[in-house]
Amino acid sequence: MKAAVFLFLLFTAAVSVADEHAFRRPVHIAGGHAWGFQVTAKMLRAFCEERDVPVESFAVERWADRDPATRFAGGEADVLIHYASVDIRPEAEEEGEEAEPYEKFILGQARAALVVHPRSPVTQMSLEEVRDILRSPILAEREAGAGRGTYYGEPQWQSISSHVVRRACMLIGKEYSGLFYSFRRDMKVLHSLQAVAEKVAAERDAVGTLLWPGREMRGVRAVEIGETKDGPFVAPSAEPIIQEDYLLSEYLVLYLRPGAPQLAREFALFAAGEKGSKIAAAEGLITPYEQYMYESELRIREARSGRGEEIAAVAMDNGPALLRDLARQYVRAKAPVRPAFTARRTQAAVVEQFLGRSFIDRGEYDDARDLLLLEGRPGAEAMEALGEKWNKLMPDEHMLGGRAVGIIVNPANNLESLTLGQVRAIFSGEVHDWAIIGGTGLPPGSDGAIPIRTAGLSEGSAADVFYRHGVSRRDLRNVRLMRDTAQAVAAVNMTPGAIAFVDLVQIPQAGQTVKVLPIRLGAGADARVVRPTPENIRTGMYPLSERIYLYVHPQAGEAAKDFARFAATCGESEQTPYADTAGAVREVFREHGIKAFSERR
Repeated sequence: MKAAVFLFLLFTAAVSVADEHAFRRPVHIAGGHAWGFQVTAKMLRAFCEERDVPVESFAVERWADRDPATRFAGGEADVLIHYASVDIRPEAEEEGEEAEPYEKFILGQARAALVVHPRSPVTQMSLEEVRDILRSPILAEREAGAGRGTYYGEPQWQSISSHVVRRACMLIGKEYSGLFYSFRRDMKVLHSLQAVAEKVAAERDAVGTLLWPGREMRGVRAVEIGETKDGPFVAPSAEPIIQEDYLLSEYLVLYLRPGAPQLAREFALFAAGEKGSKIAAAEGLITPYEQYMYESELRIREARSGRGEEIAAVAMDNGPALLRDLARQYVRAKAPVRPAFTARRTQAAVVEQFLGRSFIDRGEYDDARDLLLLEGRPGAEAMEALGEKWNKLMPDEHMLGGRAVGIIVNPANNLESLTLGQVRAIFSGEVHDWAIIGGTGLPPGSDGAIPIRTAGLSEGSAADVFYRHGVSRRDLRNVRLMRDTAQAVAAVNMTPGAIAFVDLVQIPQAGQTVKVLPIRLGAGADARVVRPTPENIRTGMYPLSERIYLYVHPQAGEAAKDFARFAATCGESEQTPYADTAGAVREVFREHGIKAFSERR
């Protein structure tokens, strides 16, 4: 009780706003959940520390009345901490209207268990029987063991398991009254669930209550629980999965009010995501994130054992490596598949393999591939040989993203843009003095010259894009080639007269001080400055870029078609507050030097 009072005072003390300019008002978090406030408090502290947000940005209030959901629906808080997973709806503006439910974030499920010795004859119990053996006064005829056993439990007022058992089956009266039966007076309270399990494992007639983890517990067996004596009876799973049909359980849920401050939504996503899940799991809860990771690992094992539908694809160069990494994310998020990705050296060869040998009379294609990955659409050489067949087949097209070269200079350089001709002249060695271009603001040397120091990538997809659309490798002159973008950025940052071509998506988003120059197209009044934005890369307006296409054969299997949609949307169809599927897929693209076009700005 003292801990609950302390927690209430700790939260309600944070009701003022430290910085009026940063936050218009505190985010109001409220609810009547007993143990949920303990868990949420730890999440809130972790969120404020990570985001460097003042704790005064939140006003947290414990509602002691009987119906916090009604108060929340009436608009009294931004976030509700609640014990149930139900659709709480706001009050409709007019009579007869159906209001939309609030956004719901399940932070975890607490599963209490009644445990006995593995040799105990007790295998099943109704909620009423659980109540009668645990409540005071002791009912001798309801003893759970084979004889008169000993009863063990976790600390009653502090433990989540005791709260779950009380709410599930120890209410006084059928309707909620706020009053509970007390636990039996002879229950021996131990310090942890492991201590309870060890005592029960050592005594054949013992009974214990504890918070059941998502794994087997050595030496004890969980009793199956049913709503009535007729069942159905369900045992708590030994897997880290949320069980909707297990009765000795309780949810910790956050509900978010529409129109709540952005900070409220950020906290809800933090609490439901990976970092909040670790806090909840440490308290003994089974979380949606933990379940997602567990099920993902099962799918990965299935895929490794050769299960799942085959996806056959063909690509050039490093295309199969990209497809394999995308397939790994697809397996994690959706279903096991068996990837069969092959590479060919020329575009004509990969297009031919994708099309397969056609049997026009039957409308079938022999030895065709489900998917084709290309940088750019099929070119003149491939279409000259296979265009008629391609047009007859009409494969579905998905634009996944684009590769782009960034032209970077030192921040001391005042240039705002370069023409493509100037870029080519600089890296081919035709122009090696900034004074010829002018407008740099860089100080000249004693001879009046401002030397240009050129750098670039020695290899990689961005280097290939530059060699195809900027300067060919054989025409480079006096360019210091480096192994990666980070090294080139560091070199340009240290040298005022430096310029380099780098992988646009690999330029650090924070901490870098180089300047990315746009390309100026046209001349005079018709000149247009084109920046390497996702939209300009998508449309092909930015000249030092290429688009990545994934084509789907009409006779491809359903798994291949679904995989193509998954890749084209960065897995956003599988995105939840509990697993950042889209972020993981975008990171795959980024690692392969590709800007994903589905990325939201």
